[in-house]
Amino acid sequence: MGKKQRDKGKRGEYELERLLQKFGFEAWRGSKAQAGGDIKLPDVVLTNGNYTISVEVKRRKRVGMNDVMGGYEQAIEGAAGMIVAGMAEPPVGYVVAHRSDRSEWFVTMDMDSFVSLLSGKRFGVVGVLDTETNTAYGKVEALDEEDNG
Repeated sequence: MGKKQRDKGKRGEYELERLLQKFGFEAWRGSKAQAGGDIKLPDVVLTNGNYTISVEVKRRKRVGMNDVMGGYEQAIEGAAGMIVAGMAEPPVGYVVAHRSDRSEWFVTMDMDSFVSLLSGKRFGVVGVLDTETNTAYGKVEALDEEDNG
């Protein structure tokens, strides 16, 4: 990926961060320095105070389905990284926010997350750390209704 493409991605992260803040949410860009080491963090962290969401941002001339699906895996890794780094309590939700040139922002999530959102349940990643490789990865779980805070 060239410098122009990376810069466009960063501008997209800042743009989305400001948009979410405008809607009244706490949102900030994830940073490797926050987690330390090689733990992957999301492009943008979003919280409403009760629930944290890992947002992978895709900002391109044309965002295709392959971009979104690749971002989905990155969002899960970012959610796991936040948990392992102690930045969020599990479960952490995950979405891909994407915008093509001259288009509005879209958010893509899997069906389980969508249904959980509609039903008021928390669904997301429980972080797992592979101590041999020091790699964080995601294990997706839903909380039972009695566990739902």
